Amino acid sequence: MRDNQKIKYRIIVSADISEELNVQIFQYWAFDISDFNYSLEDLKSIDEENEFPFMEVQANSYVKMTLTHCKLCFNSILVTAYNRNEFIEYLNGYYETCDICKLYSPNYEESITLLKPLETRLKQLNKNELRVLNGIIKLKSKALIYQHIFNNDVMDTSIWKIVNSLQRKDLIWVERDDEGRILSFNFDPELCLLINQLSS
Repeated sequence: MRDNQKIKYRIIVSADISEELNVQIFQYWAFDISDFNYSLEDLKSIDEENEFPFMEVQANSYVKMTLTHCKLCFNSILVTAYNRNEFIEYLNGYYETCDICKLYSPNYEESITLLKPLETRLKQLNKNELRVLNGIIKLKSKALIYQHIFNNDVMDTSIWKIVNSLQRKDLIWVERDDEGRILSFNFDPELCLLINQLSS
């Protein structure tokens, strides 16, 4: 599974395929930070004697992607891409609300993704929100956040109100497992620089 700022992804490959096709599948899907490692032209020129088997690659593989989080419920968004076009669509953030919230949440609107710029959202935080956000960014680890922000009381509802407010403003997101246990506190790396400027 590879990470970039927005996604984690896993390549799923059919059973009983040749080693050569397996290599070609990984060449087709290999992605790093913001682009595929091999352009379509690169793939076509890898083996001048044989044509790259695009149809066979797509028929025998797909990608399971975990996008950052739903803007409403904050759960990870799990999607499946069957070709590069779908992969890029997901990556570019056309799916920032999970399908379940789209169906049932009265808070879902098409404009949900039209957030104010990051710097504006930061400047609108009150003193406690800014303190908690600064702590999450500087402390990073779940254990330190529990210790110093929650003061070892993870049931503190007043702190959770602040954390939830930061999530609604899309400044952080709390990643949880399928049973709701917290895995990590996450934030946009660009926040580090902005919050340092704001604090100085």
